[in-house]
Amino acid sequence: KKTKNQESRISLKIYLEGDLPAEIQGFRNAIEDKLKDFKSLAGNRIEYEFVNPNEGHASKKEEYFFLKGLFNKGILPTKVVYVKNGIQSQLVLWAGAEISCSANGVIKESYLQFLPGNPNGDPLELNRINPIIENALNNLEYNLLSAMRKISQSEKKRIAFLQGHGEYRDWE
Repeated sequence: KKTKNQESRISLKIYLEGDLPAEIQGFRNAIEDKLKDFKSLAGNRIEYEFVNPNEGHASKKEEYFFLKGLFNKGILPTKVVYVKNGIQSQLVLWAGAEISCSANGVIKESYLQFLPGNPNGDPLELNRINPIIENALNNLEYNLLSAMRKISQSEKKRIAFLQGHGEYRDWE
């Protein structure tokens, strides 16, 4: 008796939410627009949510461990300096996503960085981040699709070539 292969479901948690400067808010909205496009094609096989990583923690210690967890998973912070209402502010962005795929009872996880992190570097000035955001926007669809394809592939295809004289070569 054959068992029906269950459809895979992809879930994304995007850590880019909150009181963001206009440039960053525009980038966040572009990510959401792209995900809405994907969802219109894939239906309920794709779900996503935007999360403010700096909010909803009971204590500073809990927040620290949450953010350390993101860092350990490979989502790096991007520090940005900007002026709002004449006051210079610093913002730490965790512009990345946690992607999980469940298929046939197996859950796989992966992580995607949208903006390059600068955890130990000087903060970027907001006016210097525009070309970086533009580059991230240009690569957004490719980065999202390749991350989702990589996580939802069940197994790698292998090709073997038999050469003359019984020699055997294997490529992944």
